[in-house]
Amino acid sequence: MDAVAGTFSYAFQLYFDFSGYCDMAIGVACLFGIKLPVNFFSPFRAANISDFWRMWHATLSRFLRVYVYNSLGGFLCSPRRQRFNLFATMFLAGIWHGAGWTFVVYGVCHGSYVVIHQLWRINVSGPMGFLNNKAYMLASQGFTFLLVALTLGVFRADSMTTAGHIYGAMLRWNGGVFVPAYITKLESTNIMQITSMILGDFHNISVVFISLSLALAACWLLPSTFQLFRHCEVTIAKPLAGREPVLQLQWQPNRKWGIYIATLAFISMMNLTQMSEFLYFQF
Repeated sequence: MDAVAGTFSYAFQLYFDFSGYCDMAIGVACLFGIKLPVNFFSPFRAANISDFWRMWHATLSRFLRVYVYNSLGGFLCSPRRQRFNLFATMFLAGIWHGAGWTFVVYGVCHGSYVVIHQLWRINVSGPMGFLNNKAYMLASQGFTFLLVALTLGVFRADSMTTAGHIYGAMLRWNGGVFVPAYITKLESTNIMQITSMILGDFHNISVVFISLSLALAACWLLPSTFQLFRHCEVTIAKPLAGREPVLQLQWQPNRKWGIYIATLAFISMMNLTQMSEFLYFQF
């Protein structure tokens, strides 16, 4: 259970870390009258792996599409060569993150995912009319999220041996409890200290998975920053992918939003003593 919780926790940590610093970059640029392109556009709402890469690190994806994929021939070649071009481009996207077998495997996985998705769309989902089916799109969104989150286990691991231990641990049922070392780590966090006082240590596992569920709900239901400020034109252009959020919220210069932002600012200042380095600094 701790391997499952840790893997999905890292997926959300990376997601909100990347989303947050992209927002900060766009906001700081706006202070100087500069508009940047959208780089992160609710990628966990992607309905397929191709859309995911249009929404996650969109500027890198665009760079690779223009200077790698198109240079290899893009779509202006045979279907087999097209699939090779797709695989090679996504493989480079993987090893761009660092030199190591984990990033090589990560690139191979995502290259394979994109090629398989193209074959599936051409031969199955397209001809059978699944693309306009809401149930199919919802299932595709859930499947894409699981695929991306689980593959991040390789991305995070310091070696393929460690990645093997993580995936192996997910498949071993230990009675639905966390190991002692994981519980010790949890008890050092503010949230778990509060919930332990209120509910007792027995509920640690419930609190963790409820928190993960709330994080997923935020990703799936709430608008992206681009959608929240779309009427302000804070960015250069709209991304090529993405869907409308379930909750249609828009920022307005009124008292309600002022109180909300002031509350966020207060919470942030209360946590200024904690070290929190951006994960993407290592790339």
